[in-house]
Amino acid sequence: MSRSSVGLSGAGRKRSPSQHARIASALARLPEEQRELLALDAWEGLDYGQLAVVLGCSRNAVRIRLHRARARLTAELADISHRRDDIHA
Repeated sequence: MSRSSVGLSGAGRKRSPSQHARIASALARLPEEQRELLALDAWEGLDYGQLAVVLGCSRNAVRIRLHRARARLTAELADISHRRDDIHA
């Protein structure tokens, strides 16, 4: 899964205030460890090897943790979108 598939990367891409709010809300729902990992990956631009050193785990563990964090973020974003759609329906 690429960073852009969950809306984390894309420097220069313009987002509306409501998009920023949805992303912030979805991130807030994640466990601290997943938020930290996503931040190190997306904003700090660390590769798997660098993340492994920072987190004190293997590269494979980093890949698994990132997959889970991205999947959880994607699910939270979908939930927020569904709730928003229900309110506006």
